[in-house]
Amino acid sequence: MTIGERIKELRAEADLRQSEFGKAIGFSAQVVSNVERGYSFPSTEFVNRSAACFGVPADYILGRTTSRYAVADPKEVSAVQTRIKARLVQLQMSLPDLIKKSTLTEETCSWNRCHCKPVKSPRHLYGLPCG
Repeated sequence: MTIGERIKELRAEADLRQSEFGKAIGFSAQVVSNVERGYSFPSTEFVNRSAACFGVPADYILGRTTSRYAVADPKEVSAVQTRIKARLVQLQMSLPDLIKKSTLTEETCSWNRCHCKPVKSPRHLYGLPCG
């Protein structure tokens, strides 16, 4: 599968038009079209912004991996967990206490739930209506 085919597949799964996707990542619809059709090779910035938009590693878009999920280094994950636990102890808080005191509201997280489909849609991240 080519880079363009992967971009097109991800865009179609996200239910975005080329113009919507291009606007979301700061490129024109023509650039998106040219990349998808293989007429031009995407810039590093195009690949990085696309990966961020779709929540996949840039290596997936480039065809270096078939995994759509970034695999974190277990040592890094462990270190982050340790730092979070230490900070909670320092603040004399439990995780449930932290969650209760959080400033997140249902409205803040509303993009995470699409009312049209049970699947999260990247369209919500960019304030676009559901498909």
